Amino acid sequence: MKTKGWEFWTDLGELMSVGQIQLPRLASSFAVANRAVARTAHHDQEMFNTGMVPDGLEHSMSESHRLFGELRDLVQDAMGKTADALEHSGRVIVHVANTYAATDDEAKAAMRSYVKNDPTYGLVHENVVDFNVPGVVMSDHGES
Repeated sequence: MKTKGWEFWTDLGELMSVGQIQLPRLASSFAVANRAVARTAHHDQEMFNTGMVPDGLEHSMSESHRLFGELRDLVQDAMGKTADALEHSGRVIVHVANTYAATDDEAKAAMRSYVKNDPTYGLVHENVVDFNVPGVVMSDHGES
């Protein structure tokens, strides 16, 4: 990686794209999936209703219900933690790129040109990209 001039900023511009656009979009996908998995808890009683289970299988359905809940919680929490980590990583990358850019006036000028002409940043200017990652829902067993 270059340490000065327009080539330096091109590298930083790519980092900005990752940190400001790509990682937040990926984090949003994980957050949406996290919330969808969390909503399945509302239907547990319907799925594992013992009145609909054949005689003699009530105990195994109760155990299946417990195991399903544990699995759901693990998947839900993993998706939530991943969304949070991706969003945080994006913010850190943007901060680092901005800090490096502050060291070189030529890099700053090149950045303005890069942002203006880069198709990824064009999405930002057209308000297509939403930087707000939806909140995640952690299970009662997950760490917030």
